Order: sequence, then C-alpha cells, then structure tokens
Amino acid sequence: MDDSLRIRIFDKEFKQYINPDDTDYYIDSSGRVILEVESITESGVVEFKYIDIATENDIYAVERCTGLRDKNGRLIYEGDILQYTDTNGFKIQQEVVWDSENARFAHVVDWGCFDRTFSPLEREICALKEVVGNIHEVEK
Repeated sequence: MDDSLRIRIFDKEFKQYINPDDTDYYIDSSGRVILEVESITESGVVEFKYIDIATENDIYAVERCTGLRDKNGRLIYEGDILQYTDTNGFKIQQEVVWDSENARFAHVVDWGCFDRTFSPLEREICALKEVVGNIHEVEK
C-alpha cells in the first residue's frame, strides 16, 4: 500500500487510536471513511454497525499519512509533533497540519498560538526531524 494513502483514527471518547487489527474501516467512493463496528446483542447475535466518521467528528479524528518518514523511519501523520534542534541549540517543535491540498508544518510558538506561516513538508527536511508525539498526547 502506498503510505500516503494510510490513515489513522483517534477515538476522542476513549482517548486512544483505534487499532486497525481490531476494527475494520474503509474509504468509500466519495472519500468518506466508514468504520465497521462489531457488537454482540444480549441474545448473542453478532451485529455490524457502519459509522460514517464525517458525521461523528466529535467522537473520531481521522488523520492522513503524509507518506514521509522521520529520521527514525517512523511514518509522519497529520497531527504529529516533530522536533529538531536548531543551529542555536534550541529544540523546535512543529505540528503537521493539512491545508486544502498539502501537508505542512505549523511552527509551534507555544501551545496556544501558532506562527501563521506554514512551511511545506519535504522528504529531506523530515529526515532530520523526529516524531515526539501527537496533538492528542501533548498538553496544550
């Protein structure tokens, strides 16, 4: 599979990523992510429920893969926090965000404010940075 076609799904209620081995999901022809949830009724019947994540965005967050990897070979996703040390020795953190067409870095000034200039993700630049977390793990 082309890495840039990967997604990950964060369950806001349980505050964890959905394990793709435990849950099935697919992308339909219109680009919507459909989550297939299996449950067992009180009478023991297995039922399947199909959830359009776009209608449940208060519960689930879908994060797209950039197709790029950090210096440790880890895939970089929307919402990841990348870190590097600048030439002055300061640790700089950047959040991966998506505009209407491309993944970009938002320069984190502090967790309440972003520099409004965004720089594009590039393979060579990403290879010098390290994923240190994501927006769901970092205290803002």
